[in-house]
Amino acid sequence: MKKSILIGINKYPVNYTLEGCQNDVTLWEDVLRIKFGFITKKKYDLLKQEVLDQLQLLVSSLEKGDIGVFFFSGHGVRRHDDSDKYNEGIVATDKVIWDYEIDKFKKRVKKDRKLILIFDTCHSEGVFEPHKFLDFERIGLNYMVKSIPVEDMEFPSVESNEDEGLVMREVNGDSVITLAACGKYKQAYEKQFGEMYNGVFSHYATQILLRGNENINFGNFLDLVNTEIKDKENVEQVSVISDYDLKMEHKMF
Repeated sequence: MKKSILIGINKYPVNYTLEGCQNDVTLWEDVLRIKFGFITKKKYDLLKQEVLDQLQLLVSSLEKGDIGVFFFSGHGVRRHDDSDKYNEGIVATDKVIWDYEIDKFKKRVKKDRKLILIFDTCHSEGVFEPHKFLDFERIGLNYMVKSIPVEDMEFPSVESNEDEGLVMREVNGDSVITLAACGKYKQAYEKQFGEMYNGVFSHYATQILLRGNENINFGNFLDLVNTEIKDKENVEQVSVISDYDLKMEHKMF
């Protein structure tokens, strides 16, 4: 069985709201449901615990041979912690969900099933040096940066949990694959396409999947997405996959 949970967060503190993340969910729902036969569930503007609950529901529901997709569109963050390490995270409406918290769920996926995590956020490669955050602003051709500085948020940013460690641990080989809209040091963007705002990554990714072969693999998909963004947009945004050398020939869905 193929199943997915798709989350879009537009609602953030003043000056950090986004406009396209819920639209991104609609794009991915259409692709996954119509083209690839997924059962889809859409969720908007969730709290941190609600996001984690949805991820837990998806992981625990996967049975032998199943494919699960967890998609998140919203803000991303990066921080330098007291132990001189860096963490990246995705931002719910109230708090940050850090990479090591997501890693817990990745480790629960058994080898005979597959989980694909797709993050359309800034710094999203790190969800699998000192960094200067861009202010939330419009740049270039009306692009919005999907990054929010931890220190500027109007809500608690992180819960300390030293026992978890801050380094991503190994998961079960091919069972978990992460697609990221950009590198850990980079920004992801949204902009207006016609009458609708969307993430740049989600816009081109879903277009390519809709018009492409159902057996498209991760390597061809990423090459096409990155070529489209490079040729058509005035931003530096390169999408990446976890375990690049191992996963590129794998069929996506």
